[in-house]
Amino acid sequence: MDREKQNRLSAEWAAYGDALGFMTELADAGRVQYRIGADQVENTVPWRRKVGGYSGASVDFPAGSYSDDTQLRLSTSRSIRADGTFDVAAFAKVELTAWANYALGAGIGSKEAASNLARTSATWYSNFFDSKRASYLSAGGNGAAMRVQPHAWAARDLSDERQVLLDVFRNSICTHGHPRGIIGACFHACSLIFALREGRPARLLELNPMVEQLRSLSSLIQSDGDLRLFWLGAWEEASGTSFEEAAAVVLQEIEEDLALLERFEGAQLPAIYVETLEALGGYEPSSRGSGTKTAIIAAFAASLSDISDPRDSLLTIINALGSDTDSIATMAGSIIGACTNRECDGTIQDREYIQSEAIRLASVAERREVTSFRYPDLRSWKPARAAIDAIGVLEGKLWLSGLGQLEPLDRMMRTGADAMGWCQLPFGQTILARIRSDPNPISPAQAGLARSSEQAAGRDAPPPPGKLRDLFGQGDPRSAATSVKPDIQVGVEGLTLNELLQKVVSEGFPAELIGRILLEQVDSGAKDFAERGIALTANILTAYEARSRRRRR
Repeated sequence: MDREKQNRLSAEWAAYGDALGFMTELADAGRVQYRIGADQVENTVPWRRKVGGYSGASVDFPAGSYSDDTQLRLSTSRSIRADGTFDVAAFAKVELTAWANYALGAGIGSKEAASNLARTSATWYSNFFDSKRASYLSAGGNGAAMRVQPHAWAARDLSDERQVLLDVFRNSICTHGHPRGIIGACFHACSLIFALREGRPARLLELNPMVEQLRSLSSLIQSDGDLRLFWLGAWEEASGTSFEEAAAVVLQEIEEDLALLERFEGAQLPAIYVETLEALGGYEPSSRGSGTKTAIIAAFAASLSDISDPRDSLLTIINALGSDTDSIATMAGSIIGACTNRECDGTIQDREYIQSEAIRLASVAERREVTSFRYPDLRSWKPARAAIDAIGVLEGKLWLSGLGQLEPLDRMMRTGADAMGWCQLPFGQTILARIRSDPNPISPAQAGLARSSEQAAGRDAPPPPGKLRDLFGQGDPRSAATSVKPDIQVGVEGLTLNELLQKVVSEGFPAELIGRILLEQVDSGAKDFAERGIALTANILTAYEARSRRRRR
């Protein structure tokens, strides 16, 4: 099949399902009537919704407006570089912290995770937040599953899911620490990969082998230096169990849920969809937004859909009031869209930008030359601590930190002491921005304008160390001693693990320096100082052994 067309239709139908479901998300008939002026949704239309809680403002939404599902899918897409690598550090520290300002319909867990990532000590692998509202270890919702489709769209080999699952895992653990949230994202990725590869949604019996495949997740984590050294030990210590044991419990739950659906196999989706939701707890507040249940329902709904007309199936899903309509519809839409030839003719906000990112990822998958999104240099990047301060003023213009200049599309609405309004980013995405009445000044570096000399000359600077294990160039420790040329005049405070390792290697492994950087992990105040010290020690010893081996030859 034409990969570019598959990606584009998958992205469009996913966004359309999100836009349809956003109007009915967790709403009863009365609220739907208030929002759209009708009893049920038949297409994307202009509508109204209150934003900002009880004391918030009523906002007019253009037809096709999408929620956090599509917002975070676009954030994930931008974070995938031209060579296919996932820049997880930029996703966590730039995309998620900026998204906290303009998030629409987001769950509490995802918002708490994004807020915590604004802390200097929090990284993509150590975002173990714990607040009165939510905690990392209990975050098992579908906030990760709904955004991971770009990893499948960019996959270069659809017959080998390992690299996709590793990237999905990294993406998920930025915000979700419960295995339901993580494994739900992986299950959905497997469902979408199947659709892209086979040109049809997986049938119910074909979903069970995916569960067996996910039993190897623990060994996959162990094979990856980043996840093993930086995340796994900290997670197991915090949770009091092994990830393998916790994952086994969740995989058993998935098998039991799939067994419950066997009696509906072969039926028409409109006739049994409500019963499907009831059977899997799709209306229960305790399980309605579960990462695994949402992925199962979306995959099963796709398997019963008429792929020649995705719209009918999506309307069935989003008019099941009281369920998580937008997330199920967007995930099912991505699967059905990868299998259909039917163009999506409904109105979708930012359709051209959504299409362009889907096509870019098809080019990545087929190894064609494309561009990467230029993020700020993360070695000096500091996100705004408060989400509203992610938008500031530079030379009289509004900027969203790390992403670009904002162009207001309408007059700002007052919401208490602050303002809110629709704005557009330079690459074509529309956001409902939250802005202080008197925005703070923002520096060129925070705006993303401060570039290295290489970038100023038109060349891409080296990507920030999102994949921390890749410190020695393609994982070969022997290349470190010859290829790394750091600035050895700077101190050790504030340097990333990558830069600290480079400094040790370039200066010949002095014992005093090694001791100093290990103690600095404690002095920095980071909660994960032990894990950081262990990772540094392991990598320093590996590099030292490689250099010693060369000397002995």
